[in-house]
Amino acid sequence: MNTFQLECFLAVANTLSFARASEQMNISQPAITHQIKTLEEELNTKLFKRSTRFVELTQEGISFINDAKNIIAISLQAKMKFNSDKEEAINSLSIGCSNSIQLNSLKQVLEKLNKEIINFHPKITIQNRGQLFYLLENGSIDLFFDHYDDNKLKDNIKYKELYEEKLVCIGKDDNPLFNKELLSINDIKKEKMIFLDPMYLTSKMAKFQFKLIENKSSLDCQFCSSFEICSSLVEAGLGISFVPETFFDNSKNIIKRDLSDSIKLSYGIFYRKNADDQLIKKIIKCFI
Repeated sequence: MNTFQLECFLAVANTLSFARASEQMNISQPAITHQIKTLEEELNTKLFKRSTRFVELTQEGISFINDAKNIIAISLQAKMKFNSDKEEAINSLSIGCSNSIQLNSLKQVLEKLNKEIINFHPKITIQNRGQLFYLLENGSIDLFFDHYDDNKLKDNIKYKELYEEKLVCIGKDDNPLFNKELLSINDIKKEKMIFLDPMYLTSKMAKFQFKLIENKSSLDCQFCSSFEICSSLVEAGLGISFVPETFFDNSKNIIKRDLSDSIKLSYGIFYRKNADDQLIKKIIKCFI
């Protein structure tokens, strides 16, 4: 396996076209096909479903995308170490987030770390919770930020709480329901609701959603794949939704209200036991 094969794989994965990938890589289409074929033979799996009309990633292909990106990034960083005129080492840190809202909240943390760590090179990846745990366990990322789940952590994973927050109800600013400062489950039961797909939630948040969904018509419920999409649908007037308080975007035409029946959420850092303790302490200090 070599980086050129991986670059060809990512080009096809991004365009879902061998023809467009060949243009992007500036090589012939048969050459792209050959690189993918030899890569599949080496991995002993099919990365793409292809016919004369379409190209699709297989499940194995989808799961290989992050591996390919990581291998290319590591290879490039290794080359840059020896091409640099400076003697100082690069201090890299791979950080995972489950959404872009978390990434926005990390800007000040990254700024502080940049002042404290010489040659600081953060690498950021956004994936769903399940994928982040997988990446952390196999060493592809050093740590990630998310809400704590009730499920027991694996022995090699540690968690440090940064703060506790609550789940809040959000709605469009012209919704008369939000004239009240505190809402109950009874207040909102007749509203159309926008939920996050349970696969992206902690079990605690999923249980709360199931409680709200009970006895509601499917016509009054919508599901989406991120808190950002939830907020956009709320702003469009399609219903109300529920987000962790720190994920509330007050720049939009939506407002938040506390729920009398809300739940408390623990937010913090997940990291491996062999992680650099001093670095973790610096990150935690940035949140204080």
